[in-house]
Amino acid sequence: MSELQKINDLILDSCLAKGFYRMQQNVFTTNIIYQEEEIMPVFWLRTPLNKIRISSSIKEILRKNRNFDISIETFENNEEIEELFVLYKSAIDFDTSKTVDAYLFDHTDSNIFESVAIKIRDKGVLIAIGIFDKGRHSLAGIMNFYHPDYKKYSLGKFLMIQKMIYGLENNFEFYYTGYISTGTTKFDYKIFPNEEAMEIWHPFEMKWYPYQLLNKEVLSEIFELQINNSILERINANLENDVK
Repeated sequence: MSELQKINDLILDSCLAKGFYRMQQNVFTTNIIYQEEEIMPVFWLRTPLNKIRISSSIKEILRKNRNFDISIETFENNEEIEELFVLYKSAIDFDTSKTVDAYLFDHTDSNIFESVAIKIRDKGVLIAIGIFDKGRHSLAGIMNFYHPDYKKYSLGKFLMIQKMIYGLENNFEFYYTGYISTGTTKFDYKIFPNEEAMEIWHPFEMKWYPYQLLNKEVLSEIFELQINNSILERINANLENDVK
């Protein structure tokens, strides 16, 4: 198989800014997911990094993890990372890919994204890793996973903090964290750590709004209204066809 062409960093920025996201070696977008035997609406999130404020909860997580070693490097998958993912999977209550390789690459032989790994070690042992992709002005968080024995350290949130620190230190504008859903609370951790700074993508107006304006209650109403409008459009289209 030939090596895939790298995605241009400005193109990635543009895709992210329009509500697209990475899936394996592609970019995609969606307004719904199928989970827990239900169809659920989803809405994409980002954080303007210059609006981040260091809260007491951030300070506490940084304090808890101050004795761990942190390294930041170009991401390359290996056996150590896959072994940690197996341990992580054994302790979670939701479905995910069988391997990191399947999640990120789907068995392709190259990576079109510029991916970076933040590795957290305790006395040399890899206990957590966060993976993100770099655009020109944007970071997109892709994966965070950790050793289940270290759950009390809030390593998932710690990795999010480290990604934001990296973005701030390297003059990036936005940190994209994925989506939340009005149908489940499982993705609500992505609102951490600064709900006041976060923005949410309005998929029908194609604009970013402050999350505090479009909270879950408002988003549910928006999605229901759009579904109803779509149903009416189909009914009207069918009526017009019948008349013809």
